[in-house]
Amino acid sequence: MFSKNLKYYRLKKNMNKKELASLVGVTPMAISHYENGMRRPGMEVVKALAKALDVRVADFLNSRNKNLVFMHGEFRKGSRLTEKQQEYVRESVEEYMSRFYTIVDILGGEVLPEAPACHGVCLSSNSEDERYHSFDR
Repeated sequence: MFSKNLKYYRLKKNMNKKELASLVGVTPMAISHYENGMRRPGMEVVKALAKALDVRVADFLNSRNKNLVFMHGEFRKGSRLTEKQQEYVRESVEEYMSRFYTIVDILGGEVLPEAPACHGVCLSSNSEDERYHSFDR
């Protein structure tokens, strides 16, 4: 939760780890560990992170669905965005979808309505004549 939100807000502010680390007074490696969930910062560091990113401390605690991961193989290949911008897009999509599914859960509904009934046509490949007659069945 904290780690994904930290990364999201850092990318949203268009900061790299080194810039954020210098504002907070920690090393870029510490920021990396926080974002990867390998370490947890103390409350003073959390407050400094919130101030540097211009968010509330509570914003780091927003629930995120850990099962939602935006991955698209073609995204990087054809993109003109920098890697940092692509990372921000990925995090934004995950954040948006996480909020969407949370609201669906709260409302107790389904994500998509049931698919409407579709009419089908039977086709036969036995002969040319049968294929045309199969529409009448």
